[in-house]
Amino acid sequence: MPGKVRRIVTAVNDQGRSYILSDTELPTGDIDPVHGVRAGLWLTDRARPSNAGTADPAPDGVITQTPPQHPGGTVIRVADVLPDSVRKVDAAEMQRRGAQTDPERSARHPNFHRTDTIDYAICLEGRSTRSWTKARR
Repeated sequence: MPGKVRRIVTAVNDQGRSYILSDTELPTGDIDPVHGVRAGLWLTDRARPSNAGTADPAPDGVITQTPPQHPGGTVIRVADVLPDSVRKVDAAEMQRRGAQTDPERSARHPNFHRTDTIDYAICLEGRSTRSWTKARR
């Protein structure tokens, strides 16, 4: 487990100068060893997000939906992807989090889903095995 994640959000003031809007360590609570770290860093609702204002879409680092609510949106989070032997994911959990699942996908693996959004997966440590609907070219 990587431990806590430091999230720094900047904004621009009325004079056009940047400043630190927030500097937070996430998750704000204890890390459950069965679920690992799951910290939401940023969320957008469209492919060309606005930099206007100081609204923070994930001030506490909690993004409950797997994909963003809006097609064309993006989400970036830091998450421990734990082995199945440590944490079992079921298809019902994926559906509650808004992921698109179906019996065929779930039969391959309960975490197998698709989204209509841009999702980022960056491996910081270890390795991750991915499955695709069709063979890659």
